[in-house]
Amino acid sequence: MLESSLFHLHKPLNSHLPEGSAIKGISFYEIDTDTGLITYVRDVPESGIKPPPLGKIARQFRPALGVFQPVAFGSRKGGL
Repeated sequence: MLESSLFHLHKPLNSHLPEGSAIKGISFYEIDTDTGLITYVRDVPESGIKPPPLGKIARQFRPALGVFQPVAFGSRKGGL
């Protein structure tokens, strides 16, 4: 039986925002295998502010954050 599921969201906005504006994100659902009922839901939207302000602050504090590929040790100034 299915135990969990993950969805990618792309919700167009009907508002005063520019044409093509949308919210993107992911939703995770955990399902109880005994009852088949959803037991946990987590929605994670992307930041509406570009670039995301907390990510920028985190990278200024610790530049190695936000790197999702291998990099040589010491290759980023102030990084790991």
